Amino acid sequence: MRRALLILIAAIAVSTAALAPAAHAEAIDNASKPQAEAAKQQKVAQVTAAAGPRASEADMATIRSAAMLVRSKKPAAALEKLDPLADRLTGNPDFDYVYGVAALDAGHPAQAAVALRRALAARPDFHLARAELGRALAAMGDLAGAKREFQTVREVKGLPVLARDAMGRQIIAIDQRLTQIGPAGPQAAPPKPEAPRSRTRVSGYLENSIGYDTNVNAGPSSGTLLIPALAFLGPATISPQAMPKQAGFYELAGGLSITHAVSDDTAVFANVIGNWHPLFDHDEFRTALAGGEAGIARQFGDLGIFSVAAIGQMFVMDDRAFRDIFGAAAQWRRRYADTWDTSLAVSWLALEYPNLIGQDADRYSAIGTLSRKWDMPLAPTINIIGTVGKEIARTAGMEFLSFTLVSGRVGLETTWAPWLVAFVQLGVEDRRYDADYPLFFMHRHDDILDVVAGFEVKMNERVSLRPSVHYSETRSNVDLFDQKRWITSATVRWTF
Repeated sequence: MRRALLILIAAIAVSTAALAPAAHAEAIDNASKPQAEAAKQQKVAQVTAAAGPRASEADMATIRSAAMLVRSKKPAAALEKLDPLADRLTGNPDFDYVYGVAALDAGHPAQAAVALRRALAARPDFHLARAELGRALAAMGDLAGAKREFQTVREVKGLPVLARDAMGRQIIAIDQRLTQIGPAGPQAAPPKPEAPRSRTRVSGYLENSIGYDTNVNAGPSSGTLLIPALAFLGPATISPQAMPKQAGFYELAGGLSITHAVSDDTAVFANVIGNWHPLFDHDEFRTALAGGEAGIARQFGDLGIFSVAAIGQMFVMDDRAFRDIFGAAAQWRRRYADTWDTSLAVSWLALEYPNLIGQDADRYSAIGTLSRKWDMPLAPTINIIGTVGKEIARTAGMEFLSFTLVSGRVGLETTWAPWLVAFVQLGVEDRRYDADYPLFFMHRHDDILDVVAGFEVKMNERVSLRPSVHYSETRSNVDLFDQKRWITSATVRWTF
């Protein structure tokens, strides 16, 4: 009996391939390039429309390469190539389809079923993904579920005759098996043994940067200052030691991300980052940073992904602790209409300054993001971020350090070649303080402008070069806080 069941599963797998071998191969190819034909039958199998997380040109090249490995009957090698992309592209139907077929051919039907269901959730008319899901369910022994998926594909209007006949043969084979009566009644095929695969993913990056900073100490723009309470003395001259100082810099930075899937829809995660930022001059303003977060994320069906995390960070200047941060954050993420990626996050952060008396504060903020990539020349991608928040000084009498903030940022990326991406970001922020600044008889009000532009040159799949220019300017009604700053840098980034 067991041998007959295994033969049936093998027959179902062969029958699925009868969608036809050419159609199966074409579906994998279409995960990375549109077909020239526009016939309705081909559109049923087309899988290149943009949906789910955006895939860059380099990502699509990797997916193409993995698809070729699957066609060459090297599914394990395809999985190894796709695994580094999983954290970013899970939910993209092109990626999930190729990943699912590779997992199924490698003998991991349960893992394949999860990926193929994600592809269908993002693109319900992805009929070849549904047929492959039927094959995965059959391999797991869920013949009733396999029949349901095959029947759904068979009923698609405009399905080629050969494909419809193939689906019909699968359904008949499953019906025959389900009606066979054994000692315990209808028997389902035993699941194929599945080799264990790690549910833990580790990724990270290292960066080396070199550049030049025109204001490493955040000095004021003007060398004189009129203090209203002391106006009778005339303008005061600001000490040369406080004026902007210029210096070249070097930076070494890195990050590590660990994610462990507790179940198909729940994962725990931990991320750590750090950087070291020495200066070639004015070394007393050298800095370093270390921080991290840990939390849990869960997919709630069509509602999206919800996550909560604890946060901690330490910032050091001149080898002394300057600021410590700890707090918590919660985030929701969802994709709408297969085109817009959205998120909303809320956070509380405690800011503590060990060597600055009275400056400890609590910051509360809400951040919303919206992004989209267009399928047109240069593949433009736009990102919009809005933030509202409140920072409250903890020490009585220091209310002049408490403020309300509203900010917005818009970013644009354009792909000029598979290896070249141009980007520009524009940000503005408005800060209004709660009390008069000492000696100035007015509530402080800052307007902040921030602009970044540059290129990302992809040297290979893991290494990129990123030259950029960064300009920031603060305009305040308290002249002491007016400042301007230019930073130019070149960064080499390696991901793993």
